[in-house]
Amino acid sequence: MYAPNTVDTLETAKVRRAWPVAENFIADFSLPSAEERMIQTSDYRGLGSLVLLFVGECSPRTSCRLLVDLARHYTEIARESAEVLVVVRGTPVEAAQIKERDGLPFPVLADEDGQVHQDYGAVAQDGRSVCDAVYVAGRFGKLYLASRAGDGPPLPSAAGILGTLRFIEARCPLCGLDEPLL
Repeated sequence: MYAPNTVDTLETAKVRRAWPVAENFIADFSLPSAEERMIQTSDYRGLGSLVLLFVGECSPRTSCRLLVDLARHYTEIARESAEVLVVVRGTPVEAAQIKERDGLPFPVLADEDGQVHQDYGAVAQDGRSVCDAVYVAGRFGKLYLASRAGDGPPLPSAAGILGTLRFIEARCPLCGLDEPLL
């Protein structure tokens, strides 16, 4: 079940309807993992980049191929000081089945009620069913890549995601202070 980390006022609820776009910061959320422990996006803040992959029911679609491709490139992703979090529309048991079926080395989170999918724009035009989405954020949550199925071009490949991670990692914090320095 989705555990929001802020209390929504009417104004905050309106802002949350705006889906993440590049140059903005990702909203924090907590969800149970396939291992049934709570994982919060802010747990990764300051440690490295974060790849968020939202998937619905996993079938032989782009997202499932992307999951397997990201698993194959996971060592390279980790070398770029990044972590992958997969958010599935389902229960922790279903998340565990996907993790085991595809041999995924990264956390798979369960969004049982679909609220995080909704908040991140990983919903189809009908507003109810989920669609696939990929977000890549820097170590402080600034979004560098936002891609949703149906928004135009297909979701990026693992190589495209790695390219974005390399770009983020190569940025000089003194040249463009667009992320907070500690």
